Amino acid sequence: MNNKSLNDKLTKDKIEKIQKKKTEYKKLGSFRRSKGLKLFSYNIITQEIKELNIIYSNEAHIFWDGLKLDWYDPLSNKVNIDNRDIHFECLNINNAVKRVSNFKSGKIKSLFNLKPKVNKRINLY
Repeated sequence: MNNKSLNDKLTKDKIEKIQKKKTEYKKLGSFRRSKGLKLFSYNIITQEIKELNIIYSNEAHIFWDGLKLDWYDPLSNKVNIDNRDIHFECLNINNAVKRVSNFKSGKIKSLFNLKPKVNKRINLY
């Protein structure tokens, strides 16, 4: 076996590994953010609560809608999520733990508390 065929085989293996690592992100929905709250996720299977990292946009476009100035953010704020988890907003991790315990005990019917989208929104991927 010569060096060229060995190098070709190695590069093909590396390419296959890289291609397997690629993940495709699909938009699952858009929700309005509440001022001062953080986004959390709760996995029912593992009972794990974690804070999600939001990728903030640094761009906004201002336009005249005929009556007043308005704005929109073409990129919006984004967060990558696991669609098997329940997502909700809370002030901090302590409040998130309390909210989950209230959900488990039946005091609240739904853990999900995100609001429908408007201009200031977060996209879930």
